Amino acid sequence: MAGTFSVESNKAKKTVTLTFNGFFITDEAERFAADYSKAVQEVGQSTATLILDAANLSIFPQDKVALVIEFYKDYGKFKEIYAVKPKSATAYMQMQTNLKEAGILAKVKFVETLPVI
Repeated sequence: MAGTFSVESNKAKKTVTLTFNGFFITDEAERFAADYSKAVQEVGQSTATLILDAANLSIFPQDKVALVIEFYKDYGKFKEIYAVKPKSATAYMQMQTNLKEAGILAKVKFVETLPVI
């Protein structure tokens, strides 16, 4: 099963919101990287908040984990990070493991619903 994503930036609130449903396939990674890069440039990453809506995130196949960790490392450049916990316990455990490997687990504030910023 492939997934969908959306990338939204709000310059006034200095936020980037990433929403994931399912999981990425390699072909989607380039489009995500381009959309993500554009959003980061619009808000200024080091002074902005990242909101990661992972409620419907699925587990990633093992061959995609290294790519996910690289994205997570970049997320660490944000001033603060909120993540909506995945509904799937397995996806949540995988996300925590990957965030830890990326070195940013302690920076991520897990929440049940999207925060109001």
